[in-house]
Order: sequence, then C-alpha cells, then structure tokens
Amino acid sequence: MIERDEKFNRIFHNNLVGMILTDHNHIIIDINDHALQLAELERNETIGKTGIDAGIFNEKSLKDLWVLLSVEGKLLSKEIYFISKKSKRKITILVSTEQIELEGSNFWLTTLVDITEKKKADTALSNIYERVTDGFVAIDSNWHYTYVNKRAGELLEKNPKLLVGKHIWTEFPEDIGKPVYDAYHQAMEKQEMISMEEYYKPHDKWFLNLIYPSPEGLSVFFKDITDRVKAAQILEEKELRLRMITETVPVGIFETDADGLTTYLNETLLSYSGMSLDESLGLGWLNGIHPDDRGKIKREFNSKMSNAKSSNSEHRMINKNGDTVWVYGNAVPFLASDGTLTGYIGTVVDFTERKMAMEALQKSEEMLQLSQRITKTGSWEFNFKTNELSLSKEHFKTFEMEGNSSENLLNAFKSKYHPDDREKLDETLKYCLENKVGTNYEHRIICNDGSIKNILGIAQVVLDENGNVESIKGTGQDITESKLNEIQIKESHNKIESLINTIDGIVWEADATTFQFTFISKKVEDILGYPSELWISENQFWADHIHPDDKSWAIDFCVTCTQEKRAHDFEYRMIAKDGSNVWLRDIVTVIVENDKPVQLRGIMIDITANKLSENNLKESRDQLREISVHLENVREEERTKIAREIHDELGQQLTGLKMDIVWLSKKVDNEDPRLKMKFNDTLELVDSAVNSIRRIVAELRPNIIDDLGLNAAIEWHIKEFGEKLGIDVKYLNDFRDDEINSNISIGIYRILQEALSNITKHAKAKKVFIKIETVEKNVSLVVIDDGIGFDTTLKSGHLNFGLMGIKERSKMMNGTCLIQSRLEVGTNIEVKIPIK
Repeated sequence: MIERDEKFNRIFHNNLVGMILTDHNHIIIDINDHALQLAELERNETIGKTGIDAGIFNEKSLKDLWVLLSVEGKLLSKEIYFISKKSKRKITILVSTEQIELEGSNFWLTTLVDITEKKKADTALSNIYERVTDGFVAIDSNWHYTYVNKRAGELLEKNPKLLVGKHIWTEFPEDIGKPVYDAYHQAMEKQEMISMEEYYKPHDKWFLNLIYPSPEGLSVFFKDITDRVKAAQILEEKELRLRMITETVPVGIFETDADGLTTYLNETLLSYSGMSLDESLGLGWLNGIHPDDRGKIKREFNSKMSNAKSSNSEHRMINKNGDTVWVYGNAVPFLASDGTLTGYIGTVVDFTERKMAMEALQKSEEMLQLSQRITKTGSWEFNFKTNELSLSKEHFKTFEMEGNSSENLLNAFKSKYHPDDREKLDETLKYCLENKVGTNYEHRIICNDGSIKNILGIAQVVLDENGNVESIKGTGQDITESKLNEIQIKESHNKIESLINTIDGIVWEADATTFQFTFISKKVEDILGYPSELWISENQFWADHIHPDDKSWAIDFCVTCTQEKRAHDFEYRMIAKDGSNVWLRDIVTVIVENDKPVQLRGIMIDITANKLSENNLKESRDQLREISVHLENVREEERTKIAREIHDELGQQLTGLKMDIVWLSKKVDNEDPRLKMKFNDTLELVDSAVNSIRRIVAELRPNIIDDLGLNAAIEWHIKEFGEKLGIDVKYLNDFRDDEINSNISIGIYRILQEALSNITKHAKAKKVFIKIETVEKNVSLVVIDDGIGFDTTLKSGHLNFGLMGIKERSKMMNGTCLIQSRLEVGTNIEVKIPIK
C-alpha cells in the first residue's frame, strides 16, 4: 500500500493535468500544482474546503456535476467554466470525476483539462463556418456530429444544436446503403477527398457534397443545387426534344462550319442519299447529288459561300440503289454576336410528289384535251357581267362553229339549237339563275348538213363575293351515238325481259349480304300474286312471306350457303296473295368477287302440284303398308291356326296310326321277314311324317317363341341352320326378349329366317356372324356372311324377294334396314326395330 501511495502521489503531483482529491463528502484532501495554477489559488486556500468554498467551481456547475455523479457514478469530460481568482479570467475546462480506493477508503479523483484556447479557436472557427453560405458539418470517427452550422440545419431541416453529439446514421437512416453513405465511408477509409452530387428524395432536392477526411473524422461542405440541376435537366430535355424533332421531322436538316464543311445531317436527309453520316460529312454530301446536277450545285454553293448569303436550289438526289428524289434546298448563314460567320444551317425538302404532280398536271391537261376529243365533250362559260361567251376547241368542233368571230359567237351558238328545244333551254337557264344551282339537261342541235346531234349539257353556277350569279359554265357532250346505243340496249333489254317472263319459273336477283331483291321476273305475279315491285321496294318481302313452319330453317340454310359461297337447291313453302300455300323449289347461284359473296341469282319453280302428287303417293304407300301389316298379321294368324291344326289333328292321327301298326305287328306272325321289314318301314315312314309335321309346324309358327321366347327360338333356328349347311356360325346375344311384344318377336324372327334362307340359297358362304342386342331402345339384328355378295347399285326392283321382304317388314315395324354387299366379299344386313 505504501509503495502504491508513493507512486500515486508522484503521478498526482507531477501530472500536467489538474487533479483534485476529495473525500466522500467532496471535501478537498489534496490538489496538485497544475490545478492551483488554473484557479490562481494557494494550497492553504483549498485544503479542507469544497470546490465551491475554494472558488474553483460555481455553485450551479458543481451541483449539476453532483447530480450526474449520483445517477451515473462517474463523470467523463464534462465541459464547465470558472473565473480565476486573481486575473478574473474565464477558464473553460473538461471535468472528469470517478471514485478510487486509497488505504482502504473511497475517494473522488477529479481531473481538470484546460480547453480555454481550444474553445476560443472553436468559437472563431464556428463564426467562420456560420458565415459560409454552404452547409457544413463535422463528424468524428465514430460518426457523431461534432458541429453543424446554421445553413446545414436549414438544408437538413434539423436543429443544429440538437444534432451535435448525435449519430449521423441514426438521424438519417434512409441514407444507409445510398451513394452518400458509401462516399462517407470511402472518404474515411481511404482518407481521400470526394466530391459528389446526390438526389435526396425525402426533401426532393439535389446536393453537391464536398467530403474532406481526417484521422479524427470528416468535414463536409454541401449546398443545394436543385435549381441548377433542374435547369440543366430542362435544358437537356429541350436539347433532346429539339434533337428528336430534328431527327423525326420529315425535312432534311444540315449544319456546316464557317468553311462550308458539313458537320451534321439528320436522318431524313441521309435517307435521301442512303449514305451514312460519316460518308456525308465535309464535302461528302456532294456524292449524294445526282451526277447531272452535281456541277451546278457545287458552283452555286461556292458562290454563296464567298458572299455569306442565303441560297436555295432545286435539284435531284440519288441513293445507292439508283432511286431519284427531287429536293428543294435552302441554306442561311449563322452569325455570331459580333457578326462573324460561324456556319450555315439549312433544310432540304423532298418535293418529288409535287414535282410529279406538276408533271402529271401537264399530262392531265394533255389527256383532258385528248379525252375531250375522244368523248366529244367540250366546255363553255358565259359571263353575265361582260356578256361574253367562251368555248373550248372541242366545243367549237361539236357545234361546227369553227371560224366564227367572238363578236358573233353568242348568236351563232344560239342558232345551232333545235327549235323545239329552245324554250326548254330558256327554262333551264332561268331555273339556274333563280335558284343559283347547276343542273343537267339534254338538247339537240342542227348540224350544217341538216343532221341532228344529241347533246348532254352540265351547267354550274359561279357566284361572286356578294352571292350573285357571276357566270355559268359547263360542258356539252355529243351523245348522239350513245342515244342510239341506249335505244338498242333498251330494245335488247325488253327482248331479254320478255324471254325471262316466258320461263316457267320466277327468275330473280338479290344482294348477298341483305337479301334485298334487285330484280324479279313478272312470273312471280302469276305464281304468288304479289306485284313484282313489292319484292324490290320492301327489304324483307321474301322473308316475311315464307310459310311460318319453313321460315327459320329456310333463311338459316340460305345464309349459311351464301357465307360458304356455295350454290344451293332447296324446297319450302310461301304464302300466296290469296292465302294459299305454294311449294317452291329455289335453285340459287352465289356470285363471288374478291373471295366474298356479293350477289345471289336464282330461279323459283312452282312444285306445288308435284308436292300434292308426292303426298298422295305417300298416302297410298302408307295405306298399302297398313294393308301389308294387316295381311301379315292375318297370315301369321293363319299360320298359327294351320300349325295348331296340323299339330293337333294330323299329329294325333299319325300317333294313333303308329300305335295301330305296332299293335298289328304284335298280332301278326312275325316269322315272315318280309312282313316284319314292311312293318318297320311303315313305322319309319310314320316317324318321318311326324318329323315333317314338326318341321312344317315350326316353320309356320315356332311354338318355342310362345313357350320359351324369341331368344330361344333364334338360338334353335341358328343351330338348325348351322347343322343343315355344315358351316361355321358365330352367334352373340345381348338382348332381353321380355321387353318386346309378340308381333315384334315374330317379325324379328321372320327377318332372321329370311336372311338365313338367302344365305342358304345364294351366298355360298363359309362363315356367318349373327348378333342381336339392345341399342338405344331399339332391337339391333346384324347378319354378316362371307359369301359371293351382289351388286348393290342395282335398283331395288332387281333385288330378290327375300331382301325386299326384309326391308318391307322392317318398315312395317317402323324400323330401318341397311343392306351392304360387295362381290366376292360378302353381305352385311343390319336391322333396327324400336322396342314398344
């Protein structure tokens, strides 16, 4: 402890920092010389006193320190000041106090560091920083603000005093990871000054940051450059917009320097020659001038350059493909503020179309004169103010007035009009003047040889600025030949119309998109009674007069066929004017242009009589079929009756006869072998007769159908058929025979019986396939053989009676029958009968 006390005393009293040792009541026990020098006190003035009593600290500062000590237990570098005793000088110190243990007791050790001069320097520097118009902040190496000037507070929108001591990234966390964050760290790490511009989104401002590093931290000057940046952006946008306009405007634009060497050409101008910008710079643009115009343009350009004057030219440009463009160029000198020529700015406009239009106009004028000669059309104009008439060359020729003087022109012109048309022409002129409108008219003129010409006139009124008629002008066309052709065409049309009206059908024509009739022959009035004009004037006339039961499907069918561009032939009913139903067969052709249906043409044929005949025939067939059904039922009843009588009567008689023969054989002497053989032959004959009766009865009416059902009857018959012919028969059954009545059962059995009978008689088959099943409430019977087949193209009348019977019996039961066959391949019969 003694050694430590001596060491402590040496450090305490030899330290360049002021030190004060106090007990737990803050009574000064010891003070070193440096502290006495700061306070300008003697030792005896301090020992045994508090810092306040000794005059080192003022009461308020010391009480604040004691409060901090009681809360934190120590003080570190707290800034306070006091007034020295002798010189009354204000001394700023940094005070640190902490508790230590000496000789087993606790004491307070306080250190005093004089920062008066540094404080003055900081104050002076602060005054300098406050006068700086830029924002300034000082940041230590731990990223705490040590100084913030007023302007910085304004720019950051923070109180400068409240920022001092605060951590920069805690105050501005939104900057972490941003360019400014990286720049601060880079300057600190590399100790290099960094200048950067940054957009601060929260304040919508741009800042210029000048970052100066030192080992102790950063000094940052920054200022608001938002106005400058936005102005630069606006200027840049304007320049970009101007450049875009220059590049996209459909006018060639170029610039040259003071020597006339090209420095810029826009894309439009480059497109005229097909050259690149590099190829066109300097005097390279001359290579894009048409060779026939190049020398002239070069001379004009050099002449204007020497005088610094505006110039313009009309010439051709040619691209690398040999395509020529007519252009109009204009160049103006660009002068500096002192009048010095700095270059030329010019435009080049493509006026190829206008050039071509001018040439076309000239050609059109020539063509107009030619067309007037070809069409025999002349033009004229009469001016009411000057009372003058002017005629075109062709009009002179049409009216045969060549050689007439201008003074006598009007009278000579009027004298050519046919006397019978002059009054009508006067009325036409009066109409135009009163209504101030033009009109068309026809009249005749008398030629020099006395012949007549027909003239089609077109008049147009010209009004002055007051709305009064100033003149009338127009054209006159010799339509004499057209009139003759019109008469001939009309006569031809009448002949065609008469011919069409003699056709025993309604010839018509309609629009393919609207079904609006554009023509219909007079025959429609005879067949349907409606005037032909109604079909053309009323848009929906055809659709409105179709029979209600046929209207929907008939229109849909016609629309579908028209859209598919295919001809169609269909039958439907229409309501005649007298209310009767008329059956029509409509045969339609679709006219297609540019792959689109544009017109429909057709003929409607009255088939009412045919339909009545068909209905009568159908009724007759239905009656015959009903009779056939009745006869078949009667036949089956007769078969059943005959089969029963044969079975009951003849079968019993044969059975009795057999019994009698057996009895006789026992009574007669059987030793005679011939007699015994005769008895045996007779018995065999009776047995054969019984079997024949059974077979005949089965064929007439198989009792097995009534007793065991259709399936059993079919199975028995197929077995008999296979054994009889000795061929392979495959039979599949997926059918319940309890679902059908007896008439259908016997009908299906008879169809199968007939099909197998045909195979037996004609097919020469080796294999037969039979299948019966229920399909969608129908009994389906399929019989297939691999026999010789037959030609199905023969008319039904050429089919054998067996196949005809199968078809007819199927119809009698409201069923269908499909018979398919190929020569040397076989036959397929498929019957479907509804289950009732």
